[in-house]
Amino acid sequence: MRRTWQQQVQRSSTHAELLRAIVQYLELTGWLVLVTPRGGVPGLAGLPDLLALKDERFLPVEVKAGYDKLRPEQVIMAVRLEAAGFPVLEARSIDDVVKGVNDGER
Repeated sequence: MRRTWQQQVQRSSTHAELLRAIVQYLELTGWLVLVTPRGGVPGLAGLPDLLALKDERFLPVEVKAGYDKLRPEQVIMAVRLEAAGFPVLEARSIDDVVKGVNDGER
């Protein structure tokens, strides 16, 4: 039996599980979600895990589980994206994504 994203979130403890749950939530709410390949994209060190698009909105999402922290190249990319007008959402839960999406709609 397939679990809903809410059930997945309650049990998410790994990066992969949390990433899948966030992708499922975003897709169910109408976002087109591009997942950055594991190991990154050549020439774009630190690119966020997810690039989400909806209604002319662009939401870069860096997924972090447990005690994970942003790596130096991720911080640099986040600064670059913010300077371009696209703040990176650091998501440690679905709640972070829901809040980030809702804050962006105002």
